[in-house]
Amino acid sequence: MNKQELKELTYKMVEERVNKGTELFNSFVFFPVLYDELKKKFSKEYCDMFRNVVLDTCILYPDWKEHEILKEVASQFESHGNV
Repeated sequence: MNKQELKELTYKMVEERVNKGTELFNSFVFFPVLYDELKKKFSKEYCDMFRNVVLDTCILYPDWKEHEILKEVASQFESHGNV
């Protein structure tokens, strides 16, 4: 496998992972409700950061369920003192 083939394979694998994670994110039921409630109490920047962390976690763990993703995100925020 040459460099170009490796580059194309890597790009394809990343694209598949991102698509799968985005599909998971878009299928969530509880997250949109939680996000709407957070927007009532916190700044847009904080809520957007939370949304982005959830999306990133979906991309990292596309086979997890919604509650597993939200639990992981909550634990990350708690461990960094953001909650």
